Amino acid sequence: MTLTVNRNPKRTSTLADERPFPLPLPWSWRRISLRRLEVDDLAAFQAYRRDPEVARYQGWKIVDDDAARAFLAEMRTAPMFLRDKWFQLGIALRETQELIGDVGVCVDGERSSAEIGFTVNPRFQGQGLASEAIQEITSRTMQFGAVDKVVARPDARNERSIRLLERIGFEPEGEATFQDEDGEQREIIYARIRPRQKKPARRR
Repeated sequence: MTLTVNRNPKRTSTLADERPFPLPLPWSWRRISLRRLEVDDLAAFQAYRRDPEVARYQGWKIVDDDAARAFLAEMRTAPMFLRDKWFQLGIALRETQELIGDVGVCVDGERSSAEIGFTVNPRFQGQGLASEAIQEITSRTMQFGAVDKVVARPDARNERSIRLLERIGFEPEGEATFQDEDGEQREIIYARIRPRQKKPARRR
C-alpha cells in the first residue's frame, strides 16, 4: 500500500534547500525502531518479500538475492526527504533490532505530497507493531518533510491495511483505480491531517 503527504504551502521546510542532511537514526517507539536497512538484513528481508501473499497488494515485484542485496546496499546511505527521491527504512524490533518489515517515503517535486509504502512480515502482523511503525513514520514525515497531510492508498482488497489506517486515525476521502495482472482494481484514499495548534488567546 502507499501513503501520500500534502503540506501547508506557508510552512517552512525543515530541509536546507535540497541538500541531504543527517538525521539521527534509529527512531524508536515503544516496541519498534525505524532504522537504516543493511546488507546483513538480506535473509530477513527476503523472507517476507518473497511471500506471494505479502507481495499481492504491493507495487513492487519479487526479486532475487542479488537484486535485493543491491537494493539494501543503496538504501543504507540513501538521502532522506529529497524531492522525487525514494528512500526506504527498516522496521525492526526495538529490543533486538531484528528486521520485521520496511517502509518507503518519496516527497514529490513540488513538495505538495509524498508517498509512503510499507510491508510487514506476516509473523509479526496482528500485534500492533505495524500501527506503531506507521504512526512513527507519519510523525517523522510531517516533522522533517514539513507536511501536514498524510494520504494512504490501500488496495480495496487489503482489508488488514484498511483497518490499520482507520485504527490510527485515517479517514476515507475517495477512490481511484489502477491496473494489475488481474485487471482493473480499486484503491481507497485515506487521509490523516496534522492537528492545528490553537492560537493563544489575546490578553485584554
